[in-house]
Amino acid sequence: MEVVSMAAEIYASAAGTIAQIWILSELFPRKQSVKKVYIVGWILLNFCIAHFVLLPNIWQSLLGMGVMLLMSCIMLEGKTEQKMLVIIACNVFMILVSMLRGRITFFLSGKSINEISIQGSESLARVLGIVLTNTLYLLTAYILTCFFHDKIKLKKEEYIIIIIYYIIFLIVVLLSIAMSRNVDFSLIWQKTFLILDMLMFIANIIVLKMIFHINQQNHYEMENALLYMQITQQEKRIREEEKNYREVQLLRHDLKRYLVTYRQLLQEGKYEVIEADIDKILGKRLNTNHCVYTENTILNAVICEKMEQCSIKNIKIEVQVNADKDMDSIEYGVVLSNLLDNAIEAEEQEKEENRYICLNIGVEQNMIHLVVGNYISESVLQNNALLETSKKNKQLHGIGLRGVKEFVKNKKGEIEIFEENHMFVVHICACV
Repeated sequence: MEVVSMAAEIYASAAGTIAQIWILSELFPRKQSVKKVYIVGWILLNFCIAHFVLLPNIWQSLLGMGVMLLMSCIMLEGKTEQKMLVIIACNVFMILVSMLRGRITFFLSGKSINEISIQGSESLARVLGIVLTNTLYLLTAYILTCFFHDKIKLKKEEYIIIIIYYIIFLIVVLLSIAMSRNVDFSLIWQKTFLILDMLMFIANIIVLKMIFHINQQNHYEMENALLYMQITQQEKRIREEEKNYREVQLLRHDLKRYLVTYRQLLQEGKYEVIEADIDKILGKRLNTNHCVYTENTILNAVICEKMEQCSIKNIKIEVQVNADKDMDSIEYGVVLSNLLDNAIEAEEQEKEENRYICLNIGVEQNMIHLVVGNYISESVLQNNALLETSKKNKQLHGIGLRGVKEFVKNKKGEIEIFEENHMFVVHICACV
């Protein structure tokens, strides 16, 4: 029984550690410099704290949480407050389950709370409870990562409220554990504590469900924002096409009058007047930079618009496009517009002689490869690994790249962001 009890304790420490790191690793992407072996080392470190460090339960829990937060900040991308929320929520859940397990084991075994709480206790009820509850941790981690398959999308105010709630909740459950183990309560009080533990556990489940609902609502808001950008870009393109069409119609209407007038002037030998009038027309009415880079009208409209902006801002741009005119390109037009807008904004901060953007679009075997690169005088990823906007209104201005990532995810594609030879490059590969 001693060996079985020891194995159960090892399983408990390992399962709790793996469950937390599993959830964190699914919610927050691993930093590029962090290898998988480092994650294994992280698991071993927190396992040792959970299994070998002999401290009072409260201090051991706080130490484990602190190390977990520190390692998650070193290993994973994302904001510290987001990771803190996840770690506190996981620990609250595990402590509540542990409290319930202790109460139930107390009633089943008849032994005292202190006795069944001692690590290494050979009580069969304790061993079974440990195995079942820690298996529940792993199952819960799997379920949560299925629901929260992407980074949690909560607003700043929501984070603050939820973090405060969970900190208070954590203090309450830790004090509850300390108080119940230091005082020998009667059976009626133990039943009361069991009911309170169950109520706190149910409240925790309800809060988690609310967080999931809020997360889903915020996800829909981002999708709606992306849809709004698509509609806005499409409306803008249609208006530009309509304007171009009217100009062509007007030009065709005036063409006959021009030809008749020029014929008369030629007969009169007034060549200078004709030349001056032609120069005027070329300078004002026909000075359009509407080149054809692809037969796909939507992509071509976006490229032409951005080419004109680059010309005004003295940005050199090179374009190479090989895209099917029949592909459904409205969403890709929005994505391309966002990426080029970001590149243009970045180049405005560079010296004029260094301003440069390259665009490459190709379609191969029903996959589109979209590459946008822009010159950088210093590393962007090193100074801003999460690519957060530096503008004051982050909620509005930060939506561009977030919308692109959301689009790529919905298309089951991949996005690669890297730097090479003083170029900041975004490479998107997705289904057409």
